[in-house]
Formats: sequence, C-alpha cells, structure tokens
Amino acid sequence: MLNHVCVMSVRVKNLEESVAFYTKVLGFEVNQYYGEKIVSLKHANIPIVLEEHHDLDINNNVVLGIQSENLDEDML
Repeated sequence: MLNHVCVMSVRVKNLEESVAFYTKVLGFEVNQYYGEKIVSLKHANIPIVLEEHHDLDINNNVVLGIQSENLDEDML
C-alpha cells in the first residue's frame, strides 16, 4: 500500500543559505553531505533532504518519497 512517506526532498536555489536557515532558524542538524549539492538533515520520523537546483519551479519544490513493498502490485 502506498501510504508511507519515507523521505521528503526540498529543492533549494542555494544549498549553503538553505542549510543555514534550516539549522540556525528552524533548529535542524545536518546528518550528511552527499557531494556539493545534496545534504540530509536529522529528523526523527521522515528524513529531510535539501537538494540544490538552479531551475526551480515555484510550484513544485517539495518531493515526497513513498515506500512500497511491491510497486507492481501497488500501482494496479
């Protein structure tokens, strides 16, 4: 069943500024950097990933990862 969100990805224009906002203003902690454009933040329930993109769509910058044990079956 496709009802379990397993990760939330947020597309940002500037990773350095976004990490500063999420850590200093919102109180998150950095978990791990994955190269120069992706960072995961510590969060108890759903991992939050910040991903730098230069061509952002103002209406489409949060992506939810949904977990499935059997994607073929769940997509029917």
